[in-house]
Amino acid sequence: MDVFKAVSKQGHTSGDRIAIRADKKSYTYFQLVSSACKISKLLFTSYGKTVDGTAENLGGARVGIVAKPSAEFVAGVLATWFSGGVAVPLALSYPEAELLHVMNDSDVSMVLSTEDHQELMKSIADKKTAHFSLIPSVPSSQTTGHGMSEAGEIDASASLKKIENSDKIKGGLARSWEDPAMILYTSGTTGKPKGVVHTHKSILAQVEFMPKFSVSGIWQRWRESYPKDGTTTNDAITVFTGVPTMYSRLIQGYENMDPEAKDASASAARQLRLMMSGSSALPLPVMQQWETITGHRLLERYGMTEFVMGISNPLKGLRKGGTVGNPLPGVQTKILGEDDDAGNPTGVGELCIKSPSLFKEYWNLPEVTRSSFTGDHFFKTGDAVTVDEDGYFVILGRNSADIMKVGGYKLSALEIEATLLDHPSVSECCVLGLMDKTYGEIVCAIIVPDAEVKRKREEQMMPALSLEELSNWARTKLAPYKIPTRLILWDSIPRNAMGKKYRGVTLDESMASRKWLEDMSKGLGRELEAVTLQGIEINLVQKGLLGCTFLVPESLSDKDGNWDGGAMAVLVDDVAACVVGTSAFVKASVDFHLSFYSPARIRETVEVEAKIVGEKGRLISVTVEIKKKDNAELVAVGRVWFTTDNINRYPGDDEDTTITSKL
Repeated sequence: MDVFKAVSKQGHTSGDRIAIRADKKSYTYFQLVSSACKISKLLFTSYGKTVDGTAENLGGARVGIVAKPSAEFVAGVLATWFSGGVAVPLALSYPEAELLHVMNDSDVSMVLSTEDHQELMKSIADKKTAHFSLIPSVPSSQTTGHGMSEAGEIDASASLKKIENSDKIKGGLARSWEDPAMILYTSGTTGKPKGVVHTHKSILAQVEFMPKFSVSGIWQRWRESYPKDGTTTNDAITVFTGVPTMYSRLIQGYENMDPEAKDASASAARQLRLMMSGSSALPLPVMQQWETITGHRLLERYGMTEFVMGISNPLKGLRKGGTVGNPLPGVQTKILGEDDDAGNPTGVGELCIKSPSLFKEYWNLPEVTRSSFTGDHFFKTGDAVTVDEDGYFVILGRNSADIMKVGGYKLSALEIEATLLDHPSVSECCVLGLMDKTYGEIVCAIIVPDAEVKRKREEQMMPALSLEELSNWARTKLAPYKIPTRLILWDSIPRNAMGKKYRGVTLDESMASRKWLEDMSKGLGRELEAVTLQGIEINLVQKGLLGCTFLVPESLSDKDGNWDGGAMAVLVDDVAACVVGTSAFVKASVDFHLSFYSPARIRETVEVEAKIVGEKGRLISVTVEIKKKDNAELVAVGRVWFTTDNINRYPGDDEDTTITSKL
């Protein structure tokens, strides 16, 4: 039995019952099926075929569907299945390049779109030479009265009967449980999104839809559901599912409310029956703060596009923070050690899952599909896990992105992130490994500072947080080898459409530093000297402040084996220009002064700190201080004045930002 038949069977016995509610409207099974049949005719017309007793079906052709979570989206998917096609949902959040990648990769030959996305999708369909059709509006019970008109009921009943008997029709619409039904694309956390092929069988096992997220809209919807007079509306929200980023944003939105709105919002949220979190690891501080505000201890669970949902904390029972619970009924799990294909049930290793809802294959990637399964058909999730003393699974992170190998230790970036989020100056953070010749990788923390802390520290011309402050604070909370040795301050953490932190690129420090300097120099409209790009490693970047280390190369030696003064002046001027570039467009340096205090030898590492110390109209003054790394002995101090344009504007950005380092 395929999915459409399952829906049709339900509709045949309960046709006038409500199937879904969306946008404060209700839709019956008859209305959905009738609309799906109309859309099916559009598909066959576009495909040059007709749907009748002797029709061929679409033969597995891929149909792209673009619509917000709505009755039209559901009808479009059902129509695709009724016609013998494979549904390919196209994310509204994707830019055109991502949409074209998905459409080309899955070979979409038809596109269904609602009217609000008609212009964009018609243009993209033309580029792909795909047929384009609009999804007609689905009539709701509110617009047609209870159920449907008599004619509509007859049409829907006839369609339902035809679908149920399709197996008996020559050349009809018969499909197997194992036929592809939908291709869902992964979020692309560590690379290009892959097409995950779900069969009718796996779709029937469990289906999940996620609404578009809006902080103010969600709080407002809860307040509307549960007014302060103690009543409950008929269409009240009772269950909410979100990703950790959503809960962080909801907390920020709550904290910005006035006292009256806070009281109403918290009171309304407490009335919901259940709140869940998934998609990525939920930081414990977020869970605790959410429970304080709403009284809800979030039910954290674990799933992937490849099997939807597989592990969950209990609905009734102990919900343990920092864990995702136990396998759901019918789900089998095992943990593979690094060189152990027989299973590693209690240690640390890769989580493998076998589930009724497991996908069939990756679209057009047979080798990737083969390598993603064990010999006994368990799917290798790519997530490193362990099991605690109560048998609850703890997600340590993606093997390819969240697990760092530092000096022989395997470290979980997620564990370190959860700890750093407790720091009062940290709003968000992302931990990743930077390649290092000595340790393999070193721990780098990218931190979004608390806005108020950042404002106060900037008034004092200080960074919102220094590496030394962070390290001293972390000593009582993390093992020494887990403490970050590099710190970068940004305004926001790059995330994909699912709210997951993007960790798609890992660079060694010299590459990261060189890329930052090269990107910055392009924005400055000047060519940095090649010597500046040799041996430099950036440790801290913030608006008006730049910290780095520099290994003096032999090519910069004077006759006594010391760092040549002229070469040092070049580095001072370049670094000073870059720190000005974090705040304004640089035109030219108009005054330069460099004082020498002690020599630095070649192959010696020095620490360089450049800081904006004064502004006068379009003039900006920068000091550059150079010290020896091993004993902090002062080498030189430079002072440079620059003329600038557009103060507080960084090239290419629309808003003032401290994000200037792009790993």
